[in-house]
Amino acid sequence: PAKTVRELLALARAKPRQINYGSGGIGTASHLATELLQLMTDTAMVHVPYKGLGPALTDLMGGQTQLIISTMASALPQVKSRRLRPLAVTTAKRSGFFPEIPTLDEAGVRGYEFNTWYGLLTSAKTPAAVIDQLNREMARVAEAPAVREQFTPQGIEATHTTPAEFGAYLKSEVGKWGKVVKASGAKPE
Repeated sequence: PAKTVRELLALARAKPRQINYGSGGIGTASHLATELLQLMTDTAMVHVPYKGLGPALTDLMGGQTQLIISTMASALPQVKSRRLRPLAVTTAKRSGFFPEIPTLDEAGVRGYEFNTWYGLLTSAKTPAAVIDQLNREMARVAEAPAVREQFTPQGIEATHTTPAEFGAYLKSEVGKWGKVVKASGAKPE
């Protein structure tokens, strides 16, 4: 029933553990992103794990759950067809696909940021010259029109960083998500 993030959080605070959220399964990105939201907002919601985002989104549209944090690619068709109402994006900046939708940070959850990403990793023993070449090639691929043509309809934005920036990002992610996993109680299955 909430039309904004503020309304959702007010409802979650007024009715602890009465709002449920779907995810793609225990320990998945959608699960941990919502656990992070709860940690940052001091709310308590009930986790309903599914076997993938597809069934979780179907049940959200059917009213069996009240919310989900989903990848753009999975939710995009339902948002475009107005079967789902986006309240916010989880990235640090607004999405180019829905520039009118605020970030969670803008919507009042200060400092919230969650991204799904893919990165190219190699052995730590790989020579620097090879890493530099791989990095140049990945930058070229990320900028290629054919790649953008494939990614854009799926809600995927190709970006590129340096190896040092990516390494620093990985370290920060391990620290951040280690705390979230611990707080969630998720166990490897």
